[in-house]
Amino acid sequence: MTAEDVAFSFGPERTGWGLSLDQARNLFGSVPGQAQGRTPPPEVLAVARRTYPALERVEIVDAGTIRVVSRVPDLALEGRLTRNTGMIISRAAFEASATWLDWARRPIGTGPFRVVEFRPDQALVLEAFDEYWGGRAPVPRGLQFDFYGPMLHRDWEAPRFDPAEARRLLREAGYKGDPIPYRLLAGYYTNQFTTAQVLVEGWRAVGLNVQIEMRENFPQVLSWEGQRGVRDWSNSASFNDPVSSLTAQHGPEGQQWQIGEWRNEEFGALSQQFETGSEPAERRALFRRMLEIAEREDPAYTVLHQSVSLTAKRRDLRWRAGQSFVMDFRGRNWGA
Repeated sequence: MTAEDVAFSFGPERTGWGLSLDQARNLFGSVPGQAQGRTPPPEVLAVARRTYPALERVEIVDAGTIRVVSRVPDLALEGRLTRNTGMIISRAAFEASATWLDWARRPIGTGPFRVVEFRPDQALVLEAFDEYWGGRAPVPRGLQFDFYGPMLHRDWEAPRFDPAEARRLLREAGYKGDPIPYRLLAGYYTNQFTTAQVLVEGWRAVGLNVQIEMRENFPQVLSWEGQRGVRDWSNSASFNDPVSSLTAQHGPEGQQWQIGEWRNEEFGALSQQFETGSEPAERRALFRRMLEIAEREDPAYTVLHQSVSLTAKRRDLRWRAGQSFVMDFRGRNWGA
């Protein structure tokens, strides 16, 4: 990204410098897909003019510096620039696109992911952009949550992606290709079946013979009958301490232990100490040791991703959505 890209992104063709607000109000209603060439649909100018009503021009000072000029003082200018209408795009990539619609379906900006494929109404495929200026896209730090505060081990890393090492470990373990059942519900989690297919192909690529076995309900997934292998699981933390997740789910009183899927005696003993401990430094050390056991030495699970909980509400409601699945309807959460 250069200053030229920034100035181009905020240029008059996309932000409507010369339009009055009255002119911009009459630009809604076209169908972008019917337009030819790289001229933006009228709505682009209308939205941009509404977002930056006093923008006069953007000047290039040098290769890494621009100057934003406003016709009138605007104390909210920095905030306006953070709006999604202010995304920075690649001028070269835009000018290489045949039409605005082609560009819109595969834009190139400055974010941590890039578009690999887009099929309208079917699929949007993204991949991480490792050269992103803000660093690589974050990955879960194992079974931890940022709200653990001082208990969080920020230096804990997810297992690295290393197919060659995976194949070596399988040879070392003497795995002969025996089928590994993957008990699966079709739609309990978002994109569950699609995700399972992707995982199976990834495992197959390193030599694991994982086979999907569809189940109708969770009792069938958790059943003691037949051979067990892999299954999906959501593991939440209902409050800001690891006992709400790690020991509650995987310790002696947790579901995994109780139904005979996994157990580790050292982990069980540490769980008891962790549950009753009162010295923060000692508890933090216990937590790390349990992570080492459950995620490294004798894996109880593999963290695939951390999901996002989204809540929609009317703008005029002062109610605030929480960071968990809890819906807090107490008076204080309505601004009362």
